Amino acid sequence: MGRYHISLSFVLLAAYGFAQPERPIRRPANNELALETVDAPVRPDAPDAAQGITARLLFHVSPLSGKGLLSQQVREALKALEKSDNGAVVLKLRAFVAGTGDVRRIQSIVTEEFASKKWPLPAITTVLVGALPLENAQVVIESISEDKKNVVNPAGLVFVSAQPSVAQLESVMQAAGAAALRVNCFADSLAAADEARKAAAKVFPGAAGTFVQTTRTGIGNRVACEGVGRLPGRSVAAGAPLVERIAGEDSDRSAAVLVRLPKVVFTSAQMAFVEQSSGVQQAYERLGRAIQAVHITAGEVLFTNRYSVAGLAESTAAAPGENRPGRTNVVVEGLPALDANLAVEIVAAVQ
Repeated sequence: MGRYHISLSFVLLAAYGFAQPERPIRRPANNELALETVDAPVRPDAPDAAQGITARLLFHVSPLSGKGLLSQQVREALKALEKSDNGAVVLKLRAFVAGTGDVRRIQSIVTEEFASKKWPLPAITTVLVGALPLENAQVVIESISEDKKNVVNPAGLVFVSAQPSVAQLESVMQAAGAAALRVNCFADSLAAADEARKAAAKVFPGAAGTFVQTTRTGIGNRVACEGVGRLPGRSVAAGAPLVERIAGEDSDRSAAVLVRLPKVVFTSAQMAFVEQSSGVQQAYERLGRAIQAVHITAGEVLFTNRYSVAGLAESTAAAPGENRPGRTNVVVEGLPALDANLAVEIVAAVQ
């Protein structure tokens, strides 16, 4: 907000208590005293979508910390990711928040930190989960960034839909011939999350990992493990399809999507506010507008993450035009908007 300062000579006389030569008050032609307005800087909003060069994409996860409140832990996580990215441009952040901290603070803190360094703001998704596998830990943040110089995925990437075990995630990765870069396991309980973490450490020793208890009930042994992997080869093979799918058990989604496209776009999660299948359609319409707002021409949807709030009906309906993308559905504790029951984020082709 602006602040106003009126300088009146007789106020200064009373304040200082000594004689001053009289000075006439100069008024503008309309006989009104002029107001001096000082405007505070306007903080930019984070974009809802960001595109990156597939061959240069990096995937990192912040280490957990049990020290301090949510704000401190978020800033520590961002510093750790900055070190891991080593100068790469951050395109997308996904934060899983546990505890009683306000999930809406994530975006404001990220905006403050990036603006202070004059970095372009990334797309941001924030989800409230039940717990993280470290006492007093309140946040874990994933980053997708673009290396400025180096080609790190010359033959492309694979996005693997959530599988019911680490072993099955490994099987799909092997079918794609890919080396895992990041593994995400969403579990009913911390015990199940810890088992998945140990299994992933053996099977995917070089991959970054996120392991969360999705709701506060903490009951059950189910897990859903998704992943991102690097396809083998020094370049995209001649004649190889730009998008290739590995079929899964579900008819409306692929177990994995192999991506050899030059560019892809990542979005923040868009929320819906109805407990019906139309909520998915609403979220997809918002995603389309978000992509257009940053002047990206997107093609087909490659991968979808859907977050349903615990206790509300989960919709599994596919949006019109989807061609069996990869997909992960997760029931979570909450979303940044208290009355939202569903959030959707996508990875899409850039035309």
